[in-house]
Amino acid sequence: MIPCLPQIPWSGPQRFLHRLVSGRFRLGFGLLFLVQPLQGWGAGADPENFFETKIRPLLSQACYDCHSESRKKSKGGLFLDRRESLLIGGESGPSLVPGKADQSLIIRAVRYQDPDLQMPPDQPLSEQQIMDLEQWIHQGAPFPERTEDAIEADQRPWWETALETTLPSLESDAAEVIDTFVLRQLQELSLRPSPMASESIRIRRVSLDLMGRPPTPSELQAFLFDPRQDKWDHLVEDLMKSDDFLQQQIRELNWSLMGENHSEFGKYLQTVWKEGKGWDQLYQEVILADYRNDQASGAPAFLKKRVSDLDRLTNDVAIQFFGVNISCAQCHDHPNVPHWTQASYYGMKSFFSATFDNGGFVAERSEGEVTYKNTRGETLEASLQFFDRPPIEETLLVRLDDEGRKKEKERLEQLKKEKKPASLPSSSRRKLLVQEGLANAQGGYFARSAVNRIWKQFMGRGLVEPVDQMHGANPPTHPELLLWLSQWFQHQGHDPRQLIAALVRSQTYQRSSQWLTDPAPPNESFARFIVRPLTPRQYASALHLASSDPHDWLALSSDSPEHAKHLTQTMKGIDGTTQWFERTSDQVHFAVDEALQMSNASELEAMLHAQEAKWIEACALHEPSNKALNLVFRHILQRSPTLNEQETSARFMDSYPAGDTTPWKALIWSLATGPENRLQH
Repeated sequence: MIPCLPQIPWSGPQRFLHRLVSGRFRLGFGLLFLVQPLQGWGAGADPENFFETKIRPLLSQACYDCHSESRKKSKGGLFLDRRESLLIGGESGPSLVPGKADQSLIIRAVRYQDPDLQMPPDQPLSEQQIMDLEQWIHQGAPFPERTEDAIEADQRPWWETALETTLPSLESDAAEVIDTFVLRQLQELSLRPSPMASESIRIRRVSLDLMGRPPTPSELQAFLFDPRQDKWDHLVEDLMKSDDFLQQQIRELNWSLMGENHSEFGKYLQTVWKEGKGWDQLYQEVILADYRNDQASGAPAFLKKRVSDLDRLTNDVAIQFFGVNISCAQCHDHPNVPHWTQASYYGMKSFFSATFDNGGFVAERSEGEVTYKNTRGETLEASLQFFDRPPIEETLLVRLDDEGRKKEKERLEQLKKEKKPASLPSSSRRKLLVQEGLANAQGGYFARSAVNRIWKQFMGRGLVEPVDQMHGANPPTHPELLLWLSQWFQHQGHDPRQLIAALVRSQTYQRSSQWLTDPAPPNESFARFIVRPLTPRQYASALHLASSDPHDWLALSSDSPEHAKHLTQTMKGIDGTTQWFERTSDQVHFAVDEALQMSNASELEAMLHAQEAKWIEACALHEPSNKALNLVFRHILQRSPTLNEQETSARFMDSYPAGDTTPWKALIWSLATGPENRLQH
């Protein structure tokens, strides 16, 4: 599926040039920017290995709830956990015809080709998953029988298996470890990685990811003409020292944890990043919500936003800090994770059972209990339990008598009247949650989730997807790599800067997004850079830079005070521009409002053409057309035009009278609002 692009209702030059740049981006880059990867992943891989790594996990997660002999589920008389059962089929007939995917009923069902036969009924498979099924059937649908040992091994979390592998030393260079694991898997799958992206594309990419904006013409020029062999490492180091880096990471983390640009929590994150706090300290300060800690002012905002709904609070903490959406186990045991029961869910909720809002402050009583009804209708009292670990002994908690409860209630009521926060009780359940969350020295839930989220931010997808399904039955694309990185992350004091630096220094990050052969590799192989939409702030900054005069930038040194001052002036009003756009989902659908804004908005026209008296007229009147064209492309897209773009644009410019600024305005608008400027590539 090609990302939805604005349908520009312009006439004349604007339509012509928008087609030029849009077509170049779609076709010149090949089939690279398809959101759903193309068929052919692991085409050279062993069929049985392909089944074990791609098909069996897919059937287990998406189908076995309703069609499994081992789970005694046969909806429609169909079992899917043995080859013979698939060949026999159910009430609708045989489910597959080996070697013939187009004649197999299972493909018809997952593609929703029959309104009366759509599987899975609630959540359709992704295009990649369907193509994996088709490839498996084309291979003859191998379905190795499982031994008892293999079945038992399936119940083990993936990280237990990964721990049996000899991992590199934690003193190893993390960027090199990343590349080693990625390249090893590509070799196993007979896939070749993309070459390194051009220098201009790489500085655009890393500037957007680290600073939230493209490089200025001065910065681009300084990097391209830097003669040092290790200039990439120097660039990364310089960008990460900038205030722009801090503000970009604060914005992203604020959005990740709060789902919005939360002012109070944002101020807390300023402290976190400026003081270099590790994510373990952030987690501790957020969960404890201790108002007496002046160094964590604003941290309680996370709990305060959710404290009125303890189910939401429980699940949000599990998702944001441990990568686990446990809401499925609220009503019944988890269908795909054997050790996640209702007791696990309510055990996690028990950590917040004494937490409540006391006059606008997050407070905690000395005791609290959670009761729930199991699937048999029995009412049970939950024990404190961190996911699948054994319950915590109740001896660690305080039990008040009636007099103690009365005094505590009076004290909390008085603090509420005085509009003052309460201190944490000595037996705080949230303190126990902090201890449990950080207890695993082998890269537990907390470290794995942090690494996976940061990896996705910079690499375009997580090692585990979705990022809130990091349970033991959902293995990563590269299990040993995620396990090593999580242990290394702990070893580095949970410092996100170290992880970010390692990611952007890796060759995996620096690869081209172009793939010049067919079929293209899937995103989960990381054989190429994964294209994704810019965030609203990133795109707004790109538009602001596009509206400035490149001549002004080229007269400034990239490290001069004048450059910093000019950048501040250029970005004036960017908060308002950011509001024009919405964050897109992983499926990349741009809002209709954005298409209209990019097509007809007077504000955008005023922004882009604000400098027409200077450089647009200079392009039309004073500069040779090739030089002017190169200036425009480098200024907006950070690259030179292709030969085809030069020739097509020259013919278009020649169709207007000499000195006419109309075609140049159209070109600038088309480049600034086209897909190449809208996406991170």
